[in-house]
Amino acid sequence: SAVEEDEKSRKKREKMEKRASRPKLVRTRYR
Repeated sequence: SAVEEDEKSRKKREKMEKRASRPKLVRTRYR
């Protein structure tokens, strides 16, 4: 459903924002 997709994209964006606040090296290792 559209609501589920919205929830997924919101969590994904939050994760990306958290990662962006870290150093790039940590980001690649985190992945």
